[in-house]
Amino acid sequence: MAHKHWENPESISYGRLPARASLAPASDRSLLLNGTWRFQRLPHPDAAPVGWAAPGYDDSGDSAANAWQAMPVPSLWTRP
Repeated sequence: MAHKHWENPESISYGRLPARASLAPASDRSLLLNGTWRFQRLPHPDAAPVGWAAPGYDDSGDSAANAWQAMPVPSLWTRP
């Protein structure tokens, strides 16, 4: 009795679509987010300063304990 294709460990691409890139080319409907962004690590979302999401929010007056740090994007943020 012949084995079925899914029982053959050497058959790894049966029914698989060809590989392709999933990234869309730049267009007038896309926005690159690369650059320097300011981030703030907080213990809980409720600890965020009032109004932080407003486009004109001024983070320069935040206390040293709640300091915003500049970071290049894309990048990797790891725990200290």
